[in-house]
Amino acid sequence: MQQWGMKTKPLIAYERTPSEVIAKILNVDTFLLKTNEVYQSIIGVVEAREKAKEDWPNLRVDPALQKVMSRVFSECKRNGFFYPHISISKGKKGLAWNQMVESRQLKKSKHVINHDLCSCCERICHRGEKEKQCWR
Repeated sequence: MQQWGMKTKPLIAYERTPSEVIAKILNVDTFLLKTNEVYQSIIGVVEAREKAKEDWPNLRVDPALQKVMSRVFSECKRNGFFYPHISISKGKKGLAWNQMVESRQLKKSKHVINHDLCSCCERICHRGEKEKQCWR
């Protein structure tokens, strides 16, 4: 399986790409995402973090934007994407993400590890009467 020039397959078969996750959360079409003000604000925060070389907790971000970013990062992580960073394509800034993929050692290993959307999930599941972290 070669996707986006990858040589190894993803550990988690994703449900949505980061662009699709962000578009869904912001309630816009994916092709209009780059013109969305909130998306541009997220890019600004990620870019500021890269320039300042700060940890996420040390950044001052508007609480409403921080809530949106938290949801975006959590859903992207659930789909196997992490570490958002700035990429420049055709003179326009955008977000690029790393993806969890199989390592060479894991391929050679005799152990079978099954990853799914719950492997990195941070959602709260409502099972029975108690709320608990969604780990299957």
